[in-house]
Amino acid sequence: MLKQLLKIGLAFAIIFGANGCFKSETPKEVVKVYFDNLNKDGDYNKLAEVVTKDSYLIAASISCMDSNIDKKYKKDCSIIKKLNPDKVKISEEEYNLAKNLALKTIKFLLEDTEKIDVKIVDEKINGNEAVVAYLDEKGKKSDLYLKKVNGKWKVDVVKTIEIGIKKAFKK
Repeated sequence: MLKQLLKIGLAFAIIFGANGCFKSETPKEVVKVYFDNLNKDGDYNKLAEVVTKDSYLIAASISCMDSNIDKKYKKDCSIIKKLNPDKVKISEEEYNLAKNLALKTIKFLLEDTEKIDVKIVDEKINGNEAVVAYLDEKGKKSDLYLKKVNGKWKVDVVKTIEIGIKKAFKK
């Protein structure tokens, strides 16, 4: 379960960024675009428009935990592993390195992922934060956390991963 959570978390974490032009009206619409494009045939530009860009470092760090990625991108991973993951702000150089490594690995992570069919069942908005609950193909309920960035709803990958890991360890 934890491995699957990390893989899914990493998959959407690595495509962060891009201010994009998708006009998201509600968190539910953002989650629909997210799942419509989180697969091997997805439009990664659209996906990038609906997620926050503040988690490239964590995405790159998780990527480097995979031995195949670590071997393939040894130089990049050695630099990423030296960065402080607790820093709130990273330099432009660190950001670009993390972003480039994350984008290099997205195809690898999603190469066997078909379109994910989910049913959105609930949306709770609290100011600039929201939670969208959905059911996966097996009927298992999960949550995606979102936040408003420059007036647009974006999937908050870091918070989603953090809460998902905490829930996994409580079981």
